[in-house]
Amino acid sequence: MNLNASTAVMGSFLVMAAPAFAQVEGFHDPEPKWSTSLLGEPTNIAAATEGLSFAVCWSAGPGLVVASVHDVTTGNLLEDTSLVSVPAISTRDVGWSPTTNRIAIGYVGADGTPRTRLLDTRTSLPVGGEHVGDRIAFDASGAMLVIGGFDDYIRVVDAISGSLVRAYQFEGDLADVAIDSTGGVVGACSADGAIELWDMMSGQSLFRNQVTGSDGTALGLTSISISAGCTYVGAGTDGSAMAAADRGRALVWAVAGGALLYDRQIADGGLEKVVWTQSESELLALGSTSAGELIFSAWDIVEDRTVLSIPPSESTSFGGLHDFDFDRASSVWALTTGNGSVEAFGPGLGCISDLDGSGAVDGSDLAMVLSARDRAHTTADQNGDGVVNGVDLSYLLTHWGACGD
Repeated sequence: MNLNASTAVMGSFLVMAAPAFAQVEGFHDPEPKWSTSLLGEPTNIAAATEGLSFAVCWSAGPGLVVASVHDVTTGNLLEDTSLVSVPAISTRDVGWSPTTNRIAIGYVGADGTPRTRLLDTRTSLPVGGEHVGDRIAFDASGAMLVIGGFDDYIRVVDAISGSLVRAYQFEGDLADVAIDSTGGVVGACSADGAIELWDMMSGQSLFRNQVTGSDGTALGLTSISISAGCTYVGAGTDGSAMAAADRGRALVWAVAGGALLYDRQIADGGLEKVVWTQSESELLALGSTSAGELIFSAWDIVEDRTVLSIPPSESTSFGGLHDFDFDRASSVWALTTGNGSVEAFGPGLGCISDLDGSGAVDGSDLAMVLSARDRAHTTADQNGDGVVNGVDLSYLLTHWGACGD
């Protein structure tokens, strides 16, 4: 990042004039919205394709998974929806469309086979038969469901009838699928580094790229997401790369042409999921540190700046984090935790230098920045460059005083 700033020396810190930052700051001190506990441990979560609610999968005992739908404002069960269930050892994915009253659950059955079942939330009954594969995504209308199979095919299913519409062949160990908000572009990524997009109507491949590390070997991709305006497609690498710098990278390509535009390491232990906000420039990421501690971050791809929203200490207090999703209609994001709860947050005041939450930037915050010098994965990293140094100290001093002044 080019800061275009003057520099000075303050002790052993290098101090630089602080630049202005974008709305990504709101993820630094998120406002808690609600917390709800379920009768079993929650696993996967998905925001409604049309917004304003979340579907959550949770274990209801050996061999049974239940999905419920929750209001984005209160966390209560959404009116006019019923619980749905599937006989599953574990779940892999979930999707939800209130317009069509459909929940899709990707899961592993008792025989170990990955599959997807589509269900009606009014009747709790299945819609059509089971489908091969357990990675799923609805388009914004809820009329089309994309399912990624283990048999080298991506399928598009009519969510109203449950019937197959078309299929695309995909070579690779499938990790995730996506569809843009208009339903015009379908995407998939693989655990052996492939990412591919198709035009949904024609089935023509728009581009296919292979992601490799600094040593030339393929990097495993874990998650794929297409931005709200279908400008960008993002993906994240896992934590298995030989080179430490290749673990937990977030990558962004142009949908038109497939050029790699942005590339940044977000979590040096690997990324588990990436999701675009309603902005074309903000990508959220759930990942882990090299020590295996879970973190939740927001990346402004234009500023090339990350904000640590949930540091390791907070994820530990939640008993770990399983999954998350972002509701573009309300700007609320929700996470499933190891404590058996679903936690929802909205943007905070963006007072990024108020590290202790006192409402003011003062000596306590200054002490926290000084004590965190040279550390990574801490909220003391004010400018999101991955390390605490003089730039962060300068940013804090610039914002000294009551938040909002």
